[in-house]
Amino acid sequence: MWLPSLKYGVVVFSNSGAASRSLDTILSLRLLEDRLGVSPKDRYRAADKIGEDGRRNEYILTHPRDVLYPERPTTPLPATASQSQLLGRYYESGYGMMYLTEEAETDKSSGTRTILVARRRDRASLGETRFEHVSGDYWIAHVWDPDVEDSPGYGGGHFKFDVGGRVAALEITLSLPGRDINEGIITFDKVG
Repeated sequence: MWLPSLKYGVVVFSNSGAASRSLDTILSLRLLEDRLGVSPKDRYRAADKIGEDGRRNEYILTHPRDVLYPERPTTPLPATASQSQLLGRYYESGYGMMYLTEEAETDKSSGTRTILVARRRDRASLGETRFEHVSGDYWIAHVWDPDVEDSPGYGGGHFKFDVGGRVAALEITLSLPGRDINEGIITFDKVG
């Protein structure tokens, strides 16, 4: 932060994810308010605001069904196609090819189950998307990327079908409700 009229600047470097960015904000504001002579009672309470945001974000991360699909039925509707019919290659011009496969996953509460996993082999990253069925053709797309500090995250997944009942596309919504930035819907066409 540089304030030329005051001939004052603050530079803060850190080496981690969200926690250090929060610390950067708190420290920068404290130094600026000290320099400007802001009285303690009039200072912006950055730590309190960051704490509120953290609690809200924790809820968002731990309740994907409620965040993405609050109107879902109590008893999930069956999917249009079996899970094995969803497997294959999906393509989107900006994101490239995605390969949807099945993989065994062990869960403490439900034991071993077969889930859908998407990987993009054309990327250097080891990231993947693991799909969890919600209801009908709606899924949660759990995105995990070891190269991204704030991973894991999630978005909505929706399989689309052609008039003959064949899988035509997979729509993924990366932006969660209530966020400032809306990245829109990314449509991967099924190509094989």
